[in-house]
Amino acid sequence: MLSPTVVGERHYQVAQNVRQTLAGYEDLKDIIAMLGIE
Repeated sequence: MLSPTVVGERHYQVAQNVRQTLAGYEDLKDIIAMLGIE
């Protein structure tokens, strides 16, 4: 896993934000699939 002590605090925060953003897109994909909109 990423560690701020290894990659630096700024890179760690960016990676965490990317993970959160991608998780949000996955949630949206699931909702869109349930609605049948593709």
